Amino acid sequence: MTDNIPIITEIPEINLVDSFSFDYMHLVCLGVTKKLILLWLGIIKNALTFVRLQSKKVIDINKQMLFKKNSICSDFSRFPRGLNEVLRWKATKFRQFLLYTGPVVLKIIINDNCYLHFVCLHISFRILLTQNSSSDLIEFVEKLLIYFNYMVGNLCHLIYTVYYILLKIITNMGLWIIVHVFRSKIT
Repeated sequence: MTDNIPIITEIPEINLVDSFSFDYMHLVCLGVTKKLILLWLGIIKNALTFVRLQSKKVIDINKQMLFKKNSICSDFSRFPRGLNEVLRWKATKFRQFLLYTGPVVLKIIINDNCYLHFVCLHISFRILLTQNSSSDLIEFVEKLLIYFNYMVGNLCHLIYTVYYILLKIITNMGLWIIVHVFRSKIT
């Protein structure tokens, strides 16, 4: 670094905005998934009342997650914990919730609009994390994420820049980079 300007900026082939991949675990798991759960729990201020879960529903989700603990195979690095411990969750817990346990435990507990919103994120990342996703599926994911972003404003009346970065994963990077980065994050 010279004069407080990183030397990497002097490399002409590197675009500092588009040349680096996003970290899926921080962006999606610790970012978007965590924010959704915190909205449902009412921890994030300004959450609309129909988005917030009643304490009985949180207890029901906790029971479901702890019940599923006995069904989780050893391939998972951690067992599910209840939503009452969400502030102590690590990225792997949010990942497990987004990709595996969340769609099951939320199905009959949260309202249909919130569930559909969550499932859009779930399906998008199940596809992106699957090897050899076709270009048609990637286009479908882009549409799902656009819808997901639209619903953030409608359901939550909140705007987070992290949601818009989700679209950048699809639009500003080559597909081979996306698939390679996501595969490396799950293996």
